Amino acid sequence: MQNELARIGTLIYEMRHNRLPEPGDESFTALQGEFNRIIQELGADWLEQVPGGSYQLEFHRSEALRLLNYVEELIAYNDEMGCLIPDQKFIGRVYIDLTAHLVELVTTIDQMAADRVVGSVVN
Repeated sequence: MQNELARIGTLIYEMRHNRLPEPGDESFTALQGEFNRIIQELGADWLEQVPGGSYQLEFHRSEALRLLNYVEELIAYNDEMGCLIPDQKFIGRVYIDLTAHLVELVTTIDQMAADRVVGSVVN
């Protein structure tokens, strides 16, 4: 099993250490593309009912919640130190985007897990 959230985790890790992405819309396009890829990967595994699929969903759900916690810490820091952070508006937008995507990912995983349980009861 591969951690599909590794790139997102690396981005958040870099941001926690003040290595920020380059301002611009391409950062958001890349972020959206990465979350789309993750959902497609997890969805394909879910549809194929790969062995260990339930564990994989739970792992990625836990990882997404862990990363969401880090983003919330970054938001709090940004709010406290905003006047000292270059490109604060851009960085705030990145945090909002990350939060929305991670929440959507957790919701999607919860739905896939619920559908898997319902499917196993029906079969």
